[in-house]
Amino acid sequence: MEYKHTLSPPFSQTISSDLAGGGKAWNIVLPATSHGRSHCIARSSDHDVSSFVLADLDVSRLNAMHSHLWYAGRARCCQALHRQRMIDRQIVITEQADLHMVWYESRIFLKPVPRYLLDHQFWDRHIRHEALHSAASGFLLSYTWLISHPSDLQIAHELKLIPTTVSWQAWTVFVEDLLSHVDFKGYANVNKRYRYGELRLFRLNTIYRLTHLSLESFLGGYLSMYD
Repeated sequence: MEYKHTLSPPFSQTISSDLAGGGKAWNIVLPATSHGRSHCIARSSDHDVSSFVLADLDVSRLNAMHSHLWYAGRARCCQALHRQRMIDRQIVITEQADLHMVWYESRIFLKPVPRYLLDHQFWDRHIRHEALHSAASGFLLSYTWLISHPSDLQIAHELKLIPTTVSWQAWTVFVEDLLSHVDFKGYANVNKRYRYGELRLFRLNTIYRLTHLSLESFLGGYLSMYD
């Protein structure tokens, strides 16, 4: 199969009519405030939507450690939601993209699908930058792994991981469309973080401490589970 390496939306139409915001910033769900890496509160703004989306989907920390990620996980798909439940994992919501599909003991962190990623016109208007496009494509690809069966979609609805208005029929059509536009085998147009599925937090902490030689990195690691 040949893929078109363009910056057009990786699907043909919005998955559900209620999610269509016409690409307008004020029709997407913005957070009330943003904390950022500095942990200092900031007001959300819709004046620079592309910058907001780039921050919302930021996986640069994982990309910086990419050559070492083999130690934290396998280069394969994430297990589907029903499988996560089957192995008795607690699904914990995160809004941080670089924690999406990271697991710790009996917990796995998952970031809900932002509504704007399902809006064709929003992609066409705001997601034009190559780095942003590949991060957004990769994030959507991760949900084709997580939601493979009707039972997975039911769990996703229960946990508010995806809008409840998205039906199984609509999802299957969307996935077929998406996979015809996204290189899900060679990852040519997908952020390299998504060459891996689940990543183990304990080992990410080890990698982070060894590759970021500072006191703060040594003490905190990639994510400290202690306060």
